[in-house]
Amino acid sequence: MAGRVGSDKFAIVLHGTDEAGAKVMFEAFRGFLQQEMKIQGWSISFSIGVATFSSTRSNLEDALKTADALLSQIKTSVNNNIVFGGYPVK
Repeated sequence: MAGRVGSDKFAIVLHGTDEAGAKVMFEAFRGFLQQEMKIQGWSISFSIGVATFSSTRSNLEDALKTADALLSQIKTSVNNNIVFGGYPVK
């Protein structure tokens, strides 16, 4: 499931995917985005924050806040990158 959660923010929920699977998927997604930007001649950067759930009963709102915090962390350092973190944060 995917949806827009802000002006330039989107959420993708991958039910039944662990952190290793999410890393594979988002690395492939980043590669696809970079290739498309190059083909189109667009100079657009993007950052991706990924929060993984420890169980299906995790609180979605808090998990989105965790992903947003990860996204903010990466935006202040390097664009066109991905940062991963677990939820709940221990």
